[in-house]
Amino acid sequence: MAARFAYKGRDGGDSRRAVLPELPATLPHDIRKEINWVDYSNPVNPLGTPKVFMQALHTAIVDGELAVRPDVSGYALRRIMAAYNEVPIESVLVGTSPSSCIRDIVSALGPSRVGVAVPCPVEYELAIINGGSDFIALANPFSFATCKFYIAYREINRFDAALLSNPGYPSSRLLTQDMLEDYLENCRWVIVDESYLELSLGGESFIPLTKKHPNLVIIRNPSATFAIPGMPISCIFAHPDTIKRLMSYTDPSCNGMAADVLAAVFPQLMGYLERTHEYLEREIPWLQCMLSLIPGVRIFPAEGNFVLCKFDGSHMDLGVSTSDELSVRLQLAGLLVPQLTRVSGLDDQESYFCIAAQRRDTDQLLLETMKKIVAR
Repeated sequence: MAARFAYKGRDGGDSRRAVLPELPATLPHDIRKEINWVDYSNPVNPLGTPKVFMQALHTAIVDGELAVRPDVSGYALRRIMAAYNEVPIESVLVGTSPSSCIRDIVSALGPSRVGVAVPCPVEYELAIINGGSDFIALANPFSFATCKFYIAYREINRFDAALLSNPGYPSSRLLTQDMLEDYLENCRWVIVDESYLELSLGGESFIPLTKKHPNLVIIRNPSATFAIPGMPISCIFAHPDTIKRLMSYTDPSCNGMAADVLAAVFPQLMGYLERTHEYLEREIPWLQCMLSLIPGVRIFPAEGNFVLCKFDGSHMDLGVSTSDELSVRLQLAGLLVPQLTRVSGLDDQESYFCIAAQRRDTDQLLLETMKKIVAR
């Protein structure tokens, strides 16, 4: 580890400052396995993977399910998700990662100038471009909340389709129905990524609106909800006529056995979801409060399972002066808090980072470590 980072003395003092390599430091896979890393960059369910799912997956493997081709139509998961969200099964389609779903949706609905609420993951831009459309950043000049349609259309660029999030990553802000309906009335089609909605503070899904808005497509991400990011599973919700159109552009062969396993145990996960909501209602406000007490850290309002932060210690007498240094020092302590250097829509990308809520004892470890790092 020591060979990967160089240090030099700061003028006028004995403190040391990390000098980063030209590219972000990455760790070999063998080292990742040897060290018990805590990853704060992945906002999945902090309660961890449900034991009932792991047991069912183990049973399926032992019973030889890996040797049997899965139901690529995802019928079992479509049926259970349709019932859970009170829509017909014809309104549900199973996919893999949200970004792959976005790419397929964009391809199916035709070339467009897609306005995207920023800040947003870089995968959004890649999915839209690879889907044959243009990426138009829609930045709110006043906050990180989604920009109102009329302001975006007048002040930014003309666009005829939109990709929004509920809540957005890394902004952690929920979308309002009034704002969404303005986009629906003025765009050919609108995609809403609800990957982290189940992990938000009181967020409500817009899936019911698909019944009367054929130009609305919703993406949900069970992999984040149930802490199984190693098995990408997403669900697309839309009007049945829209789903028929999307089916001709999606590759169902990507759907694996895990979707069937999740469908089988889903009814047993209601208590797990209740405990998740109860935990996050306490943890997210507490985490925001504790982060705001650390010198140099500015937090932004969070309504999702992650808190957008900005660090600037250049005008303070702290142990580190930049987000670069803070990120490296945390990594050396086994805490992975990467910067948001590849996120579109941030004025000073190198100053921002995002903290995904974990278990309370783990979050306390992060906070205590940050306090020690910034203290001289």
